[in-house]
Amino acid sequence: MYFIFSSIDSFHAIPKFGIIMQYLYILKQGDDMMHRFFSLKGRLSRGLFIGNIFAVIIFFTVLSTLYPYHLFDYNQFKLVDKIINTFNLLSIVCLIIQRLHDLDKSSIYALLLLVPIYNIFLILCILFKRGTIGSNQYGNDPLDTKSLA
Repeated sequence: MYFIFSSIDSFHAIPKFGIIMQYLYILKQGDDMMHRFFSLKGRLSRGLFIGNIFAVIIFFTVLSTLYPYHLFDYNQFKLVDKIINTFNLLSIVCLIIQRLHDLDKSSIYALLLLVPIYNIFLILCILFKRGTIGSNQYGNDPLDTKSLA
């Protein structure tokens, strides 16, 4: 294993740590997380997709849990809970669209998740199919470390 990490600029020489290096690259570029979780543009690799989905679920679950519902009446709590769930759904849809872009598919395919039997096939493709190698119409390959440098 040749993991000698002298500076963040030399991460492209370390292919075994692709997901970690992509996160470090995002932090290095100052890319705010709101852009990653609420953008309909760009591509998202399988590993980053699964990691981001878990991060969104954990964040919004903790946010819903920490809400001081005992200080407010039931209707206010329901309203805040609906707002939190709306942002949760929006961020997951944005991540799915970015993953579809990595598969070189239009964001219209996200609507096919509403079709009962086809949605299982589409979810399996989103989770397990490798994205387009190289650049496509939606951006550079997220696994191509040379395009990140």
